[in-house]
Amino acid sequence: GMILEQRYEGHAFPPYLYDGDAVMSVKLINHDQQDALQEALLFLPVPDIQIQRTLDRLGVNGIHDVELQVDDFLRFEPLMETLPLSQESLYTVNAMCAVLAPMDQAEQQKFCAAAELARPKNAQQVQRLAEAMDLFTFIPDVRTPEDYGRYMIQKTGHYEFDDNLEDYYDYLRFGQNRVKQELGAFTWEGYIAYYGELSLDEVMYGVPCQRRSGLQMGGMSQ
Repeated sequence: GMILEQRYEGHAFPPYLYDGDAVMSVKLINHDQQDALQEALLFLPVPDIQIQRTLDRLGVNGIHDVELQVDDFLRFEPLMETLPLSQESLYTVNAMCAVLAPMDQAEQQKFCAAAELARPKNAQQVQRLAEAMDLFTFIPDVRTPEDYGRYMIQKTGHYEFDDNLEDYYDYLRFGQNRVKQELGAFTWEGYIAYYGELSLDEVMYGVPCQRRSGLQMGGMSQ
């Protein structure tokens, strides 16, 4: 009683997500086909040669002959929804996804916090931000100056914490003073601080940057 349905029409393969690291799916649409609208689905990132093969199957000369449409966000959805990805080059979007794809859960959490601080405006800026994660220090689940002060005094090992003096520590004031010294922010993911030599805008515009020497959150670099 099994009924088979032919899904391959000779040009584009049917959608099939076989890579768990995929960041998003996009459609390439060729509006110049006379008989029917031809489209192909890609799960990014993919090798550039796969993009070219997809264009060949659609019967077009180049990437500018197709429309790029975002089909679905598989990861980083809140950030991706703010970007004009359908107006960008597929190769640029693919390069962005190639940098994001290898991130594990902890790295994704840190990157999302950094993106909330830096607010990248396009795929290339997202890529450059992702490549500069060593310029940031991140403490997950720390969302207030008081939480930060408590973390610094109790968890870093740089201060002699005494349980008997718990009621005498001013965690709030200590955390506020630390935040003033750093370019940081409390995000939904946790506390993120930037320790690069240049501004965040310069980093996202491609200016090479190094971490400021001697600056490290509580002696911890994450």
